[in-house]
Formats: sequence, C-alpha cells, structure tokens
Amino acid sequence: MALPDAAREVVETELRRLGACSPCVLRFLGTPAADAGAYRDACARDAAAASSSGDQATCPCCLGVLQFDPDPAKVDASDEDGQAPRVDVDGGGGGGGPPSGPSSAREDDDVPPRRSPRLASHYAAGMRSAGHEITAFALEVTLPPSIPMRQAAARALLVEALRGAAAQPEGVFRSPFLPATTELRDAFRATLIPALTSSAVVNAANVPKRPVQHDPDAPFKFALLFEHEQSLAEAGFATRTAEARSNRDPRNRKRRAPPIQLRLAALPDSPAATWQRVGEAYDISAKRAGDAFTTVASFEADEHASRAMAAVRGDDESSRGEKNKRDEKNKQTARATCRLVPWHSPCYLGGRYLKWKRGVPQSPWFADGGVVGEGSVQTSLSTFALAAFKSRGCRLNSAGREDMDVRMLGGGRPFILEVHDPRRPAAFADVAERRAMEAALANADDGAVTATNIHPVPREAYITMHEGSAEKRKTYSAVCWAGRALTEADVKALAARASGLTVQQKTPTRVLHRRTSATRPRMIHDAKASLVAGAPRFFLLELDTQAGTYIKEFVHGDFGRTSPSVGEILGCEADILQLDVTDIEMAFGGDEARTPGEEEQ
Repeated sequence: MALPDAAREVVETELRRLGACSPCVLRFLGTPAADAGAYRDACARDAAAASSSGDQATCPCCLGVLQFDPDPAKVDASDEDGQAPRVDVDGGGGGGGPPSGPSSAREDDDVPPRRSPRLASHYAAGMRSAGHEITAFALEVTLPPSIPMRQAAARALLVEALRGAAAQPEGVFRSPFLPATTELRDAFRATLIPALTSSAVVNAANVPKRPVQHDPDAPFKFALLFEHEQSLAEAGFATRTAEARSNRDPRNRKRRAPPIQLRLAALPDSPAATWQRVGEAYDISAKRAGDAFTTVASFEADEHASRAMAAVRGDDESSRGEKNKRDEKNKQTARATCRLVPWHSPCYLGGRYLKWKRGVPQSPWFADGGVVGEGSVQTSLSTFALAAFKSRGCRLNSAGREDMDVRMLGGGRPFILEVHDPRRPAAFADVAERRAMEAALANADDGAVTATNIHPVPREAYITMHEGSAEKRKTYSAVCWAGRALTEADVKALAARASGLTVQQKTPTRVLHRRTSATRPRMIHDAKASLVAGAPRFFLLELDTQAGTYIKEFVHGDFGRTSPSVGEILGCEADILQLDVTDIEMAFGGDEARTPGEEEQ
C-alpha cells in the first residue's frame, strides 16, 4: 500500500528535520532494495552535496552506513592504499573512539583496523587488500545493534507526526499508516555490490582492476563489520546477551598459539565468529525493538531505548556540565566505523604421505620444555603447500596415525591438509604443480617425508576419508624379540594361531592419559613369522590387521591388557624392536581413481 502524497510529504519533512540521509528517506518510505538505482542516485546526490559544502552530518538512522559515494571510479589520492583512513582508536570528538562494549570485535581477533569508508573505491580496495585471487565474492554485512533501536525510534516519531497531521482539520489523509521500512543491510548491499563488480574499479594509480562477480555461495567472503560507540548505551541488552551466548559456545574458544620453539605459525582464526556474534546482537536488538518499542512513550520509559530516541531526535538531556554534554553529543552523532575483512574459506589438499625416517612425529610435538622429534610430517607438507596457496596456516588430518618411531612405507597414508584463508585458492589445479611439490619433498630433509597422489579435494573428502579409515586394513612389518630361543616350529605355530585371531585390547597404558579406557575387539586377518638368521631370539612378524589394532601391545601384551598376545602364544616374554606400516588398503581419489590408460589432463 503506497503512501498518499500528503502523508509522503509529512514523512519526508519529518525525516529531514531529524537529519536523515536521502537513502534513509527512501527506506522509510518503503522503497524496496530491488530498486537499486534509486538508492544509488540518492547516495550520489548526498555525496555531491557533501562535496560542495565540505561537510556532511551523520545520519542518525543509518549512522553513516549509506553515506558514501557509489561511483567506483572516484578515488581519494590521499589514501595510500586506496582504503579509507584508519580511525584513531584513542578517540576524539569526531567519533574515532573505539566502539563500546562486547558488540565490537575483540582487539586480539585477526581482523583489520576500524576505518571510515566514504567511497565505493574504499570498499573495493579493502576487498583486495589481502592479495586474494578473486573471481567471485560473497558480501557479508554486519550492523551494530544500535541501528534497530534508532530505526524503531524514527518510526515512532514518524507515526506520531502522521497522527498529528491526520488530526488537523485540513488533513487530507485519515490513517497514520507507515509502510514497512526497508532493511538497511539490503539497501546497502543493493548500492555497493554493483560498484564492487564494476569493471571501472581502479586503484589509486588509476590502474583498472579485474572485475569480479557477486555469488552468495562464493568461498571468498568480503565481510563488512560495522560498529558504533553507542551500541552498549543504546542496545546493551543485546550486546550482553550475544556475548554470553558466544562465550558458552566451545567453538569460539580461543586456541592457544603453538610454542615458539616449534617455529610454527598460529593457525589463523576465521573472523566468522566475530561477525556472527555482532550479527546475533543485531538480531536480538531488532526483535526487541519491533516487539517492545513502537511508540514514543515506550522509548521514554526504558533506559537504553530512551538514549536511542534522544540520539534520533537530537536531544541533549545531559546534566553533567557543558563538556559532558558535548562529549555525549559527539558520541551520538559519530559515524559507524567499519572493519573490512577479506577471507577465503579453507581449501583442501589430499594425497598420501610416506615417512622414511624414524623419530619424526606426525604433527609438531612440544613437551617438557622442548621440541620432541625431528620436524614433523605436517611441517614437511605444509612448508610447500602454504607457499603455493599463499596461506599462513593449515591443519593436517589423516586416516589414522603412526607413532613417532614407526615408519610409514608402501603406498603411503591418506591425508588432507586444510589450508586456511588461501590467497591463491587455485593452487595445485595443474598436474605439473602437484608433481613439483612431490619432487620438492623428495629433495628436502634427505627425503624423510615424501608424498604421492597430491591433488585438490572437496571438503566432503574429510567424511569419505574417515569413513574409509574405519573400514580399512593395514599391514605391518615388525622386528621382534622373544625371551627364549625359538624354533621354526614355534614361528609356524605363531603364524597359524595369530591368523584369523580376534584379540581383546584394553586402551594401552601409554595413551590412557588422552583416550577413554575401554576394551575393543580387533581382528588379526593374517600373520606370517620367520626367524632372523643366526639370531634365534629374534624374528620378523608380518601382520594384516583391522584398523585400530595396537601392534606393539599385541606383541608384548601390555601387562595383560591385550589378550591373547604374541608373548602368550609363544609362552615367553616378547617385545617389539622396530615397526613399519607397509600398506594401508584404502582408495583415496586423485590419480589412483583414474581408469587404466586414462591420460592426465
């Protein structure tokens, strides 16, 4: 239902009196975000007027979010990196102080500094600021929770103005009807996205940038985290509730950085937790504003809401002296600041690794004040992967793991590297680049860790790998010792008894500190044993077992926690001296999935 012209005039007049910007006038008149041209024209008119006058008051309804020039060709030569100037976190009358309360991004989060963008080119430069290779982007916009309170306050004032105009004898409309206000986020996105995708985007040196497409499902995210000083004062109930919920979520616990002795980069945290927390505060604020604050009287009866109403009306009710009045007024009229956060979802690189040297743990290991082992499988793989992806951190996941003193031979162990925030996500799409990494690994560290079948994999490969991990069979070769001299009959009897044997294994004593105590049945599918020539107390044991079988414990019995064991079968003490994993029977995509004779593309 459209507003009558007379009512429309009342709404526009009241909004102009409050100091609303032209795009916000359109929002309160119910202009849909789909009419992106109308919003771009309104932004452009305000930007031109501000340029002519040299001044632009902050809109109390959008806090300056819609007060930017949408022309992507306009740049500010004074901006060194093409982005908006940083906002002074020490504060100042112009609203440069840090946003108050839990709604703002935590200062230790890995997010860029606060800025005050006034040009579309500021946003475009921010999207490219981290050096990502971008073909498509998804724009994420998170607004401060004070916005819904101010929007509801403005609507209450508009309804009051319409009601007053309708009551006049000369009134030409009867109802104080006000259409639904277009969401600020939607209007902003409709205005900015065309500028970000435009081929006219340039940098400060006037060099054209390659155009990109907007795709809500794109793995590259460009997040705009808007914050405002008055969020805690005007919507404290929302900021505190969102912070409490975030703190209870174990996924948001801050990970400890690895010890510096490991010389391992800390895995970069996704900024998603930050903007989800602030976004939840916005949603809480929006729900309460819509449910509880619909009239001027309802605003004046609430401590937080009354501050939002005062900010929209431009009231100055402070009684704490002239300086405090000025400071309060400056905070109310400050622009929202913005953190421009470019972030790419993780990429995944799969393959099979081989570990040819003993004493190398699978992941970096630090204990008792020092580094344990010589490097790690993860370090070897990530050295080359991170350079290719232009990433700062990754996580290794594999189909099981071997002990530090066990070699991984045969076809190798399937693994997936989860590479965080890659600047070059298309790495290893080319077969030649994969082969180059395999060759580089073979030449590094005397070939202690190598890899085969390197290939990009989708995120779903995690599930496939672990499902296969539970069902796989593994073969081992072990050099063992017996407490007595053995005969050929002994080792033949051992092989016969162990083949097809189901053993009951309690959680080994060496891992009880980190694994649940339980008894697990495990199958020894096949066993072969042979004496070491000239050493009757030593024998070679080859096993084909179910995944999850503890081989060391199967040999020595682990104080009776694994039964039957090799020692029990032989009737004497037994121990394991060396162990190798010789094969893992598990298909894992990539080159091995090609049909015979299929050529690499």
